[in-house]
Amino acid sequence: MDFREFNFKTAMQLASYITNEWHPSAFFESKNDEFLKKILNPNKKTLLHDYIEFIHKDELDYAIRKTGYECIVDNVVDALLFYKIDYPDMTEEEENDIELKEEYYCKLIELYYKLTPIIVEETFTILYLDKGLLKEFNESISVIIKDMKIDKYKRYLEKDGVVKRCTNLSKWLKNGVFFRDKGRCQICGKDLTCLISTDDKIKYDHIVPLEQGGSNDPSNFQLICESCNTAKGARFITTKNLIPLFWRHAHNGMATFIGK
Repeated sequence: MDFREFNFKTAMQLASYITNEWHPSAFFESKNDEFLKKILNPNKKTLLHDYIEFIHKDELDYAIRKTGYECIVDNVVDALLFYKIDYPDMTEEEENDIELKEEYYCKLIELYYKLTPIIVEETFTILYLDKGLLKEFNESISVIIKDMKIDKYKRYLEKDGVVKRCTNLSKWLKNGVFFRDKGRCQICGKDLTCLISTDDKIKYDHIVPLEQGGSNDPSNFQLICESCNTAKGARFITTKNLIPLFWRHAHNGMATFIGK
């Protein structure tokens, strides 16, 4: 697994902005080639990555237009320092000349833009943990897919408004979903790691079913057990954020350990 230092400050700021400005259907409505390829076959650079990248650039451009460079330069410098990106200090001449100062800020922004792939990946890592948000994201995409007709998109659709099923999921996708969901069914919470029991089969389920306009994008998969998969079928959109509590106190007849 790839471990590296994670810039929570920048990623959390962008993740917060995205969840408050949530309009993915407007971004994807053009149905370009990348969108069509990604709803058919899982891609490591998901549709959610694409949306994060768009918002990252759009938010920065909007902030510059509205408030100017000086209001964002501190955050830009913080990010450059965190990622150990060398940048020039402002000269006295640049500090005293408005045009030269603006040119200097433009250079910093250009360096910051080069960090976009890293910032997008880290923001994705945060948002991918929230299956409620993933549900909303994929429901928004489903509005677009439901309007697609097979006579125009025969390569991608099983029938009007229904994407063809991807039956051979890559190991990287299965591992990522299993790791995120901590080896538990995301509907009933059953352990699927085979550490406790081996009496259940793992299913990689579409959060928004294909019959409801779902896609094969990695953001639309979750881990569930065979029983929940059968009960859910192809008509219901169901998921939960099952997260373990770090400081949960166990009451099992033994002494309760309370952190001091």
